[in-house]
Amino acid sequence: TGQPDPKKSPLSSLRSELVLESSTDTAETLEKLEEQEKHLDSLSNNLNELQYLSQSISQAFDDQSDVLDELDGKAEALTDETRLVIRRADQLAQKSLFKRTKPKMENLVAIRHMQTGKYLVIDRTIKDVVVGEFHPELSVFSFWSRSDCTTFGLQNTCTNTWLGQVLGGGIACSSTSYGRREEWDMDLGEDTSALLCASANWGNGGWISVRPNDCAFIIGGHDLNARKEADKWKLVNLAKLME
Repeated sequence: TGQPDPKKSPLSSLRSELVLESSTDTAETLEKLEEQEKHLDSLSNNLNELQYLSQSISQAFDDQSDVLDELDGKAEALTDETRLVIRRADQLAQKSLFKRTKPKMENLVAIRHMQTGKYLVIDRTIKDVVVGEFHPELSVFSFWSRSDCTTFGLQNTCTNTWLGQVLGGGIACSSTSYGRREEWDMDLGEDTSALLCASANWGNGGWISVRPNDCAFIIGGHDLNARKEADKWKLVNLAKLME
C-alpha cells in the first residue's frame, strides 16, 4: 500500500532502454558487417576476373609477338631471295656487252669489322688484305656501284687492286679489274650489316666472317640463318668524316 512498483522504477526503465538500444546497435553492426563482407566478396571476384583478363591479354600479346617474329623472319628471307634474284639477273645481263653498265665511283670508305673493331688493311709484307689497325692510306677503298644492281665494288686506293674472291676460293685484294668475283652486297640502309661475297657458293653468295684465333676470312652460306650468324661490318664514309 503506497509502495513503488519496482517494475516501473526509473532504473528499471533505463536498463530496458539500454538493452533495447544495445540490441539495435548489434543488429545494425551485424548488418553492416554482412554488407562489407558482400562488398569484399564482390571485389575479390572482380580481382579474379581482372587477373584472368590480364593473363589472357598477356598470352595474346605473346602469341602475337610469335606471329610477328615469324612474319619478320619470312620478310627477311624474302628480301634475301629477292636480292639473290637481282644479282643472278645482273650476272646474266653482264655477259652481254650491249647491256653492260659501267660502274661509278661514289665515295671513299673504310671497311670496319664490328666484332674486333679493326679494319680491312693492305699488309705490305704479304701484299694482300688483312684485318688490322686502321691505316690512313692502306685502309682506304673506293666504293663503286652500278645503278641497275645492288652489288658494289671495293678498290684499294693505295694498290688500285680490287677486293674479291680468288680462284682458290679465298678472299683477297689482288685483282686488277672489277668483275663478277669482285662484287659485294650488304644492306646499306643499316648502320652495320653482314657482308656478302656475291660470287661465292657458285654465284649464290656467301656471308663473310673472320676467324677469331687468326683473323682469317671465312665464307659462309647464303641463306637467312647464315646471314644472322655472320659477322657484322660497317662501311665508314670517309668523305663525311673529313667534312
